[in-house]
Amino acid sequence: MPAALPVTSSPEFLAALGTDTDRAVAERFGVSPKTVNAHRTRLGIARVGQARADEVDALILSGFNNAVISRITGMTRKGVRKRRAALGGGPSASTGGRPITRVGPEGEHRREIERRSKARSETS
Repeated sequence: MPAALPVTSSPEFLAALGTDTDRAVAERFGVSPKTVNAHRTRLGIARVGQARADEVDALILSGFNNAVISRITGMTRKGVRKRRAALGGGPSASTGGRPITRVGPEGEHRREIERRSKARSETS
């Protein structure tokens, strides 16, 4: 009889990486969250919340207010508010859609996001 594969080598385990939190995947497969994190990181799979952060960034730069972004993404309003602050404010209804600029490393990141957002809108 062939030896059983470790749970971390099973196709089900590998498919679950990045689809739920590390803790939830660990509980489902009976391993530690640290093990899940190590495998996910080694394979280059993003955390489950990372893709949502990109979506939130795009919505912030599009001028949506925090309540709308929260409803669309399922993220808490406090989380959206923190993300907006990290981006340097971002355009919102309270600023009439005008971006709030910020100097420094965050400002450089913000300019890159605005550039990508503008490029996407030009291709649409």
